[in-house]
Amino acid sequence: MITPCRNIKITLFYPGSLGETYVSTSGRTFNLPANWPNYTGQSLVADLIVKGITGVSGYVSEPYLSAMVNPKILFDRYTKGYNLAESYYMAIRNVYWKTVVIGDPLCAPYYNSAVNK
Repeated sequence: MITPCRNIKITLFYPGSLGETYVSTSGRTFNLPANWPNYTGQSLVADLIVKGITGVSGYVSEPYLSAMVNPKILFDRYTKGYNLAESYYMAIRNVYWKTVVIGDPLCAPYYNSAVNK
């Protein structure tokens, strides 16, 4: 079950949008908190998925800043034509760490066969 969105001001994401949360436990669950709808804890990647994001990364527990996805690398690779999975995994400094990536791994809206040979 995916959590309904809480107080997120964005109403939708464009097809192919990516996100990085920088929230220490945003990937910990897809279940509703026990005190829903009065929950005021950290946001979840599930909130963004419900809003239509194509891919997002989150963390199951405190990842420390040095282990979080590097957005400069993520968006650079994605807009150069790499697919979602390649872009995230190039941007993750410690692949074995606490990061979860959710989305269509083959999504590549900027793919250009002339560039990606």
